[in-house]
Amino acid sequence: MSTYINPNNPKPLKYEDCPPLLGRFVRHMLTMRNLAPRSVNSYYIDIWLFLRFYARLSGFVQENTPLDEIFVENMSDEIICNVTSEDITAFLFFLADDRQNSARTRAHKLSSLNAFYKYILNTEQLIEENPCNGIDAFIGRRSQQPIYLTVDQSKQLLESVSGEFPERDFCIIVLFLSCGMRLSELTGINLDDISESRIKLRGKGRKERTAFLNELCMRALRNYLAVRNEIPDIIDEKALFISKRTLRRMGARGIEKMLAKQLAKADLTYTGCTPHKLRHSAATQLLQGGASVLELAAILGHESMATTQIYTHLQPQTLQDAVNNAPLNSDFSDTNKQ
Repeated sequence: MSTYINPNNPKPLKYEDCPPLLGRFVRHMLTMRNLAPRSVNSYYIDIWLFLRFYARLSGFVQENTPLDEIFVENMSDEIICNVTSEDITAFLFFLADDRQNSARTRAHKLSSLNAFYKYILNTEQLIEENPCNGIDAFIGRRSQQPIYLTVDQSKQLLESVSGEFPERDFCIIVLFLSCGMRLSELTGINLDDISESRIKLRGKGRKERTAFLNELCMRALRNYLAVRNEIPDIIDEKALFISKRTLRRMGARGIEKMLAKQLAKADLTYTGCTPHKLRHSAATQLLQGGASVLELAAILGHESMATTQIYTHLQPQTLQDAVNNAPLNSDFSDTNKQ
């Protein structure tokens, strides 16, 4: 693919090597938005690179396949719409670590992806939320720690839950913090997906996985269901989480608004926390509790370890403790004293 446009004759590219959805996007930007061919070409190159990376990240091709040998023209709308915030974050880390792209370059590529997914959300109406929302434009700098709630902040949030439907809101936040669910997974839970200490989730690509519940989750579910089951005339009878106002399944935007209100009540607005960052908090706390990276990948439903690695931002003291607690250090610390 040529990435050059002659400034004296700026004809747009034919965009023959791209998926149908990306082709519709660039035609929209050229015709409806009337953007210059050079600008549209820049969008196209950034998104084209991401889709190749995503094909490798998600296992559509072998993990060691060079990007310039990956073809994405047959990538379906559904696959592109399954992209999550984690996938985009992993891409930004790839740009920083493997390609040594500057913060400015990474921000430019994130801006291109944001425009693409805003088009899919608002014009195509194929997704419920933009996966670029809430991502720091300069993420990928290893010196910048991702945002997550500490254990104390998580307790502070849960202890302050109140309002019109506290049992529901408490349960939602507990599931995010304990199971690391994606927002789309949580909104899709039906009553018959719950079985004792497990919940069936429908994730990316309509793939099903299982979330395992601890005692806190099960108690929160019991308390919520006792109230939910007393509400008359529920429209979406199968849905686990419903709105008292509409009597329908809670959508992504409704949960985002609920979380923002509960964060304000807990004086935690400054954390900039979102449902995705609650998932990040769960991953961090699971690692701190002793889960291995392999276990964490299974819990979060990651297909690639490269995605899981963005969560391994352990504090220096945690790493120091791990080295200090190595068996060899304990066995020889006394015998080798001078």
